[in-house]
Order: sequence, then C-alpha cells, then structure tokens
Amino acid sequence: MENYHIYNEIGRGTHSSVYKARRKRSIEYVAIKSTAKSRRDKILNEVPFLHKLDSPHVLKFLDWYESSNHIWLILEYCVGGDLLNLLTQDKQLPESVVKSFGFELVAGLQYLHANSILYCDLKPGNVLIDEFGSLKLADFGLARRIPGSGTPPARPLAPGSPHYMAPELFQQTAVHSFASDFWALGCVLYELRTGRQPFIHTTFSELARMIQTEAMQLPLSDCGMSLEFCDLLRRLLEKDPYQRITWDELVVHPFWDGLPRLANVDMPPQTIFDKGSSLSLEFRYFRSLESKDEPPDEGEAVTADDEIDSISHGLPDPFRVMQDHVIMSAVNNEVRAPNLETHDLPNNDVDPDDDTYDDQADQGSSGKLTGRRPLGANDLRCLKLHLLLPVLFEDNGHEDIKFS
Repeated sequence: MENYHIYNEIGRGTHSSVYKARRKRSIEYVAIKSTAKSRRDKILNEVPFLHKLDSPHVLKFLDWYESSNHIWLILEYCVGGDLLNLLTQDKQLPESVVKSFGFELVAGLQYLHANSILYCDLKPGNVLIDEFGSLKLADFGLARRIPGSGTPPARPLAPGSPHYMAPELFQQTAVHSFASDFWALGCVLYELRTGRQPFIHTTFSELARMIQTEAMQLPLSDCGMSLEFCDLLRRLLEKDPYQRITWDELVVHPFWDGLPRLANVDMPPQTIFDKGSSLSLEFRYFRSLESKDEPPDEGEAVTADDEIDSISHGLPDPFRVMQDHVIMSAVNNEVRAPNLETHDLPNNDVDPDDDTYDDQADQGSSGKLTGRRPLGANDLRCLKLHLLLPVLFEDNGHEDIKFS
C-alpha cells in the first residue's frame, strides 16, 4: 500500500470501507476497498471475477494486496458515485434517462452472462457512474459461475438483497439464473423511473410473500411511462422464471428503439435451470404453498436494514435462536418464542421510501430486539423461509480501519 496516497473515505458497508486514493508520482486516482481479513474467503471469491472482466460496463479491477489485518482491492475510481446516491438526490429519473441507463445495464449483464457469470446482486448501490455518465457494474461478492448439471451446492452463497430478489430465490433450493438477474434489472428500472421499489414492506416475511404472489403495480397511465416501458417491466417482473423475458427477446424489445442494437450473443446453457429439471417442479410446488392466505400478524417489525443484513451477511443471533426453537417446538407441540437476549440491530429510523437503507449505508443508531411473545403467522412464514434458505452464518462485526 506504500504505492498510494490515501485520502477520504467515500463509502462504507457492513464489512468494508472504500477510500479515494492516488498512485504516487502520477495523477491516476483509484478507489481502494478495505475489508477485514476475517472475510478473506468472501473477498477472494470476488477477485477472480474482477481480474478476468474487461468491459466498459464493468468496474475495472487493478490490483489487490493483503496485510496482516486487511485485504485491499485497488479498483477504478468512479467520480459520479452510485445510482443509489443519484436516486436519493433526484428521487426519480425521466424515461429517456432510464432508457439510456437501462441499455448500459443490459450491455453489462450481457457481457457477464456470455462469460458464464451470474451477477446475483444488481441494485442501485452496486452500479457506479464514471466521469462520462456511463454506468459500471461493481461489487462481485455474490457473483458466481453458471452452475452445471447435477445438484446445487448444499450451502450456496447468500442469494442477494431481498427487495431485488426474484420469487424463485425464496424457495427451498435457491438457484440463480439469467432470469433472476433479469428480475433484479426490472426492479432497478422501475425504481429509477418511479423513485420506489416495486415491492416494499418492513417485514421480511411479508416482503417475500408480496414478491412471490402480488402483482406489480404500475403508476397511472398519465404518469409519462410509455407502453413499451410498461411492457418491458411486466416481462422482466414476471413471477414464473420460465415465462420471464429471455435474452433473445430482451435485446430486440421495442423499448430500446432509437438506440444502437445490441448483438444477439450466444449464451452458455443453464443445465440446472432447465424447464424439465426438478427445480422447475419444486419452484411451482413452493409457490403454491406460499400463495395460501394467512391472517396478518401484528408482531415486531424487522427494518429494511435487518432484512438485507439477514440475507446478504448471515442471520443475526436472535433468528438463529428462533430457528432452533421452531425445530424443538415441532417435537413438543409448543408455539411460544424462547427468551431472546438483547442484540444490536442496524438503524431502525429509516424511511423505506427514500431507499437509502441498503448495506452500503447501514450506519447510525442501533435498535434492540428482545422479549418473549407468541409466534404469529408472519413469524412462522419468516422462519420457514429462513430454514429453507441455506444461508451462511457468520460474524457481522466490522473492524475499524486505521491508517498511520
């Protein structure tokens, strides 16, 4: 790291910080991402993807270093920040801008998919803007190779950020695909135009139910959204991944008329996600289970920060305790929650509509989760989903980074 002058912090996540820096004896500015060494395996999952990627729509990876306490990634510096910050300032964007941005996102995804890479975490906070206003896909911590034939890993990587997760990712065997990346693309385009996510709720269980069962609500016809844009959103946000838009259909969709035509690139097969596979039948079976009506529960709300932390970075200890309790309750026919110790949780004072609550901005005052009460319908559905999802449990602490 002695080759760089390190300046101010420009971003902070649950497990990492990003700094603006300059290579010594040059005018080359870079972004340096610092992560605690305890997350070495996670970071080294990202490095192979970044090292091999070469696209104007993907953030450039320059180098990496390992010190006694941290891992440092040297990345391209994007002066425009990310789409999340842009949305926070402007609230919503005109359709002409959404069209241009969407085209670049599609080009970036096309490059990744053609190279057998699933992005798995497309959201405004992971899309950076360079000095020319072009978009760059960043943060490949959840990216993975397209799985081959056979059974998926027993403990795959965390699925992603709940508000951008496709319905099939809430099922027993969560397998990412082109279709799940397309769903996230639809969520981002919807959010850029309307200023809000297509599905919003403060509890994870209800959010999961909405994503799997409720229809997307488009604004009124006089909102300035074209028929072509509305059709694209409907095709991207189709519940059934096997009915969702395909690459052949996406690149020729009329919404892109007036822009350069994207080439129809040959894509690698997705053997594990074929229509005839057991995953296809499993998806439909669990959708039918989740669509059954259950009365609402007035239980404790989980903030948006909690939801994202529980999926992207492992469940907090209270949920782990409750999972164990559910298993024991099935044997003892009990339906009461165990005593839960008090645990720090991310900031609860967050307005879901301003969309500044993802894992890139989970700072601020902490709330508490404690108490003992009966488990309601939403609690049970939430616990069922968490038990079904093979989520990795890990420490959520962040080690402060100091420079001498």
